[in-house]
Amino acid sequence: MAGEPTTLARLAAVPLAVHVEDAFLLLQSFEAVVQALEVQRRYLRVRRITDVKLVETALELPRKDRFRAWVEYSYLRGEQVLPESSKVIYYGHRKGGQTLVEMVQYQTFAHPRLKRLIPASNRAG
Repeated sequence: MAGEPTTLARLAAVPLAVHVEDAFLLLQSFEAVVQALEVQRRYLRVRRITDVKLVETALELPRKDRFRAWVEYSYLRGEQVLPESSKVIYYGHRKGGQTLVEMVQYQTFAHPRLKRLIPASNRAG
């Protein structure tokens, strides 16, 4: 499955804004980013998802060291590709020779049960 939460969290700028359709989270620390990734990983295991495939559908040319990347995730259970997918825009920047993600925007989110973990106070409407 995707990388280890601690390794992935090192690619994130802190605070990290995460928009999930009509809800948002602001992860204020490295530990909060790791925890969010661990929750997502546990959720995928409970759903018996054995692999996550990603396709980078577009990459914006950087301007002033900032760029966007559009990614679509597919989820597999063994050889079976599940019908749901997630479409995500990553907002990144280069700083000191390192690329960091400063915001994540899920346009579609394949995991409604996981979305319920976001507090109601962080939802639009």
